[in-house]
Amino acid sequence: MKNLVSIDTGKKGAAVLWRGNDPLDVYLFEEWEDGIDSNAFDRQLSTWRQHWGSLDFAIERVPTLPNQSVKTTAKQFTAVGQTYAICMIHTIDPIIDFYPMTWVSFAKKLSDEKFRKLPAKKMTQPLAKKMFPEICKKHTKRVKCHDGVVDALMIGVYAKRDHFCLEITD
Repeated sequence: MKNLVSIDTGKKGAAVLWRGNDPLDVYLFEEWEDGIDSNAFDRQLSTWRQHWGSLDFAIERVPTLPNQSVKTTAKQFTAVGQTYAICMIHTIDPIIDFYPMTWVSFAKKLSDEKFRKLPAKKMTQPLAKKMFPEICKKHTKRVKCHDGVVDALMIGVYAKRDHFCLEITD
């Protein structure tokens, strides 16, 4: 069985390993000067492959933002580039990527009515806690679950949307 790794790219991102439709493990990116600790991420993917077999990847494709500084854009794309390169080492299949607006729109459809008008970061928090309480509890400081974990979970839900749509309509 192929496993999915859903990834919120960026220096404060995270990766979630899925077996079937269940998240099994979480890796929080370790931040370095201009990117992520690529050696630590590579070791984590190697460990997952050893224990769980082949991996597929669903990654957040980060768009450039208007009026974003060149320095911020460069740092962001360095981390994204590191992530893509490491994932390419661990799979022969194409890497699936999604723009944030794609998976956020899907998450809105799954969230409770009262949360749909909130900004994405605030809207996905209660949804992730409702769908994956154990993982969110493990990665919560004070009240809020780690943003990278929430985003990686929602990217995984979007990548597995056929299953989660059936679950919602049943």
